[in-house]
Formats: sequence, structure tokens, C-alpha cells
Amino acid sequence: MKKWLENYWYHYKWPTVIVAFFLFVAVIGVVQMAGRTNNDALFMYVGDDVISDTQYHEITKALKKITPDNSGNGEVEINFSRTVFYPEPSDTIENQANAASSEFLSTMLVQSFYIYLMRADVYEKYKEAFIPLAEVVPELPAASPEFFYDDCAVYLNQTDLAKKNEVFGIFNSAVVLALKTAPYSSSKKVARSEKAAFSQHLSVFRAILAGQN
Repeated sequence: MKKWLENYWYHYKWPTVIVAFFLFVAVIGVVQMAGRTNNDALFMYVGDDVISDTQYHEITKALKKITPDNSGNGEVEINFSRTVFYPEPSDTIENQANAASSEFLSTMLVQSFYIYLMRADVYEKYKEAFIPLAEVVPELPAASPEFFYDDCAVYLNQTDLAKKNEVFGIFNSAVVLALKTAPYSSSKKVARSEKAAFSQHLSVFRAILAGQN
């Protein structure tokens, strides 16, 4: 048996390694797909505000109220994720955290998240990724001037969502809300998927801004 194994390894070493690699990748993919939740909306917060477990629960509870059951499974599921970013990093750890966040945000166009809550100074670095409000919520120009940060973002604390749910008071007054544009794709299948995801998040975005005109 030992001699046979040595002979096998000598002749089929790399085919075996390659097959084992792709089998490993396939297994990991199946496990991830099996554990994935069909989220009806995905939100990303970028900043340094501290959010306790209780506050996180209250935030997701408020967001679920304005999110439709896009998956049709009878239950609204959302993903509210957080990416830390320090406006004025004071040590190595905070600088490293900012570097990691910057690397993640540089790929935001291909990420699943469409609705962003960001500190204004971070938003300025990536503002080209967001869609002008006039294109998706044309009735908003009637809102008060202090509601707008710029053509693509509004102040979170000026929305009815924040005013009706006091938990949003934990966020810095400079946090803005914006909707990411759908990325371009030469693949028709991917383009259809992104268009559907954008449409779902657009309805949630409009619900957040409802009552502002």
C-alpha cells in the first residue's frame, strides 16, 4: 500500500491537489449558501458611533417597519451592518481600522449594500457611488433646505425615521443617508439581478424619506 501511494502521488500529485482545492471551495460555497438569509434590504453604517446590542435591536426593528417582504417568505429580514471609521484616528489600532474600512469601501459598487448611513467626511470620499436624489425622489426639492447635505445625500437626523424613532439619536448629527447607484455589468443576468436589488432598496429609501416634501 505504501509503495502504491508513493507511486500514485508521484504521477498524480498536482491533479489530486487541484481537485481537492476545488472540492474544498465547492463545500465552503454550499455551506455559505445554506446559511444565507434572504434579506429584504441591506443597510451599511460607516462611522465611529457606538451602538449597543439593545440599540442595534431597536434600529433593526424600526427599519423592518418600513421594509416590504421582498423575498415573499412571510417575514421581513434585514441586514444592518457596521463599518468603523474614525474621523480623527488617535492610535495605530484606529489607523488600521480606517485602512481596512477604506479597502472595503473601495469595492462598495459590487457589494450587496445599497442604503448607506455615513459620516459626511467619509461620504465625501465616495460620493460618486451614490445616485442624485432628483432621479429617484423628484418630490424632495420641496423639503426644507436643512434637510439636504448635497444633491445625493440627506441628513439622517432630519428624516421622519429618525424623528419618530429616538434610537437614531445615537448617531452623530453629521451622519448622512444616501442610496448607492446600481453598478454597470456587461452580463445581462447580473444586470437584471442588480436592477431588481436596486428597485427593492429604492422603495425602502423612499419610505425613509416619506413625509419630507
